[in-house]
Amino acid sequence: MPAEAHKITKRLVESLKPRDDRYEVLDSETNGFMVRVYPNGRKVFLCYYRFKGLRRRPRIGEYPTLTVEKARDEAKRFLSEAVLGRDLSQERQDLRAAESFKIFSEAYMADEAKRVAPRTLEENQRRLDLHLIPALGREKLTAITKADVVRLHQRLGERRPLTRRPPAEGAEARAYPRKMTGGPVNANKCLMLLKAMFNTAERWGLTPEGSNPCRHVQPFKEKPRERYLTPDEFQRLAEALAGAEREKQASPWAIAAIRLLILTGCRKEEVLGLRWEYVDAASRCLRLPDSKTGAKVIYLNAPATEVLTELYRLRSTKNPWIIQGHVHGGRLINLTKP
Repeated sequence: MPAEAHKITKRLVESLKPRDDRYEVLDSETNGFMVRVYPNGRKVFLCYYRFKGLRRRPRIGEYPTLTVEKARDEAKRFLSEAVLGRDLSQERQDLRAAESFKIFSEAYMADEAKRVAPRTLEENQRRLDLHLIPALGREKLTAITKADVVRLHQRLGERRPLTRRPPAEGAEARAYPRKMTGGPVNANKCLMLLKAMFNTAERWGLTPEGSNPCRHVQPFKEKPRERYLTPDEFQRLAEALAGAEREKQASPWAIAAIRLLILTGCRKEEVLGLRWEYVDAASRCLRLPDSKTGAKVIYLNAPATEVLTELYRLRSTKNPWIIQGHVHGGRLINLTKP
């Protein structure tokens, strides 16, 4: 049934009655502007035009949520942009089809798991769950702007407890701290992660080339932190470890792990992840096949060799880990309590 043509006004729209089938009324004033009436009484404004031979009929809005005047202005915008060579209807469809930041983050982390260290993966997931997904999770990748990134970066840089939001789906199963404080370092690391994610989105063809909203966002200036124990503090730490060992206040493996941290300069996860196969007794060194900086060799001084010798004497022959844990055949997970 051909559409009727009338000047669309508030009075006309309110007078339109539903029929058995939906029908449309064209506006006699603005070519392509129309209102569609559904059998249930809903009235929706539409706009009709052709773009490069293709028919477009985008939905503008529903009456009375949208007034006739505003709907007509929006229809004129669609029509004028089409004349200038821009298809707003297709752009809107593309935006709806684009991935949300949360969905993309899941694919990104699955890909990152193939190439980064577990500790780095864990830290990035923590930043996503606590900061980035609560702020940007529902946004489409193509809709996130530089202004959004700057606002988030500034908020994360404030030195105060951040407002806790409900954890992202799946985050409740991870043992994250109940409170997170802001600060320049945390904000900058979130910015670096976000920038890397948008670089990947461009590489995967999900966003246009050169559209990374993190470009030219200046990180906060960070104050380098450097703290070494004084000789007196080293002496007191040695006495505390000897006392804990004597009084059995901690497991011998936890105490040995702390001593190895002091004597080798290794990172905590490197010490806790040591296996007996990494020990090269002939060369008096540890050969780590993987670490945060890749494979490396750590040479052992006499005290570190003595610690390892004592642990070798205590070891369980069926446990491949140097720093044994409480579970049979497993390793110590962390040193927080000891």
